[in-house]
Order: sequence, then C-alpha cells, then structure tokens
Amino acid sequence: MNKTQLTCLAAAAALALAACSPPKPGTAVEFGDACGKAGERVQVTGYPVLPDTIEGDTVNLWVYELAPYEGEVLEVTLSIGSGANEVGDVEDQFADEDLQLTAGDGKTVYTFGETAKFSGDVKEGGTTGACVLTNVLVE
Repeated sequence: MNKTQLTCLAAAAALALAACSPPKPGTAVEFGDACGKAGERVQVTGYPVLPDTIEGDTVNLWVYELAPYEGEVLEVTLSIGSGANEVGDVEDQFADEDLQLTAGDGKTVYTFGETAKFSGDVKEGGTTGACVLTNVLVE
C-alpha cells in the first residue's frame, strides 16, 4: 500500500469513528438564543412534550422554555427506543404523561413536567416554525 492509499484509509477510519461516537455536550445558551445559533452545537434546558403526530422511529419533541406549552419552543430530534438519548416507547402510549427520556448515560432523567437538558446541533426549520436540535445528547 502506498503513502496516498494509507492516508486515505486513515482519513476514512477517522471519519467513521467520528460518525459513531456518542454526542457531546454543547455550549450552554439562553433558551431564546438557541435558534440564532444555526450550525453551532448548543445546550438548552426546557420542558419536553410530545408533538401532535409521530411517524416512524424518530420523534421531534417540542421543548418549551417556561413550562409545558408555555414560552418559546424549539424541537429536539430523538429516536424511539430504550437506549441512551432515546424517547421511551410512544407508539402505543401517546400522552405527555407517559413520556420518558433516557440520558446519554443510560438513566431515565425526565418525566412529564420536569426540565431536561439537551445538547444538539442547531438546524433551521421544524414543524413548530422554530429550529431543530439534531445529534442530541440528553443530560
């Protein structure tokens, strides 16, 4: 294998490892400032609730600033499941009171009415008209 091939192989391996690594914490920002940080990784604290509809194996939780359904809102994209950084099974249970989030360390950290911390990459858009956090770490 020549030097160019070896360099390309090393770069591909590094990229693959980066894609598989767990999400990292973001920079803490005021809730109302998060959507102005498109392209950056931020951390916000808010009150997650279920959206009006859920399709597929991911859900865009609506996260409110002040209390459930109060204040500014943004969205957080998470997979449905029982693993780290996932939303518990909401396919059969579709009420906010049934919502549970599993943190990056594998512990459930949220039940309805409590705040949760979310770190994620800020993207424009979303069903609420606000921004969306992707590649999310639940803390």
